[in-house]
Amino acid sequence: MQQNMQLRIMTVKLKLETIEDAIRAWPKYVPNFAGRGLVAQFTGVNRETGDLRSVTIWESKEILKSNEGRADIVNQLASFDVYYADKPVWTYFDLTSSYVDVGKWPAIAAPNDKNEVWYYSYER
Repeated sequence: MQQNMQLRIMTVKLKLETIEDAIRAWPKYVPNFAGRGLVAQFTGVNRETGDLRSVTIWESKEILKSNEGRADIVNQLASFDVYYADKPVWTYFDLTSSYVDVGKWPAIAAPNDKNEVWYYSYER
């Protein structure tokens, strides 16, 4: 693990009536960061309360910040506003440890032409 990897957690409450639409839309956003320093992304939602957490891991703080300011994704970011019951809040951390048991990864994989695998959906 690189010494300066960053973890960002986005906290937001979704409108209850938009939760399933938001779950379907979220993975379509992640590929915007392919090859741009995103190491991993995880999203979890409480369907009863609408509480959502999006956790992203980045190669460095500088790369994370440069991606947050990209003009080419402003419209896509704004398109998520229809799902939000409040404004998202981001918190930032130095990544100090990680573990993933890839043998038990419960996702549906979608390989692309760059031999990357995007885990984009968890079935209920």
